[in-house]
Amino acid sequence: MLRLRLSLSLFLLLALNSCGTVQLPNTTSCAVAGVISGGSDCVEVITKKTSHIDYDATISFIEARPDHAAAIFMSAEDYGRMKKAGDEACRILGRLCTLEMKRELGIQ
Repeated sequence: MLRLRLSLSLFLLLALNSCGTVQLPNTTSCAVAGVISGGSDCVEVITKKTSHIDYDATISFIEARPDHAAAIFMSAEDYGRMKKAGDEACRILGRLCTLEMKRELGIQ
């Protein structure tokens, strides 16, 4: 049931975005660079601009503060499953899945 809801949500996101009514923000995702003391490697989801943040910045990114919510964690396996779902949605949508949509979903 959760997979169906995620699939439907992804489909709706793709459909709305193709109509030009939804703009996905250029968010930043970071992954620990080997060990947490080594900091994190980050990427902006839409622009694909990469950066590296040190240990202190990684901890600041993870921890909640009055002006910043705590980071959300996802395993590499879960990220892979989400990417696969995006690939599958684009396969189903065919030519309706534009290059811009693929980039926004992180599958291009």
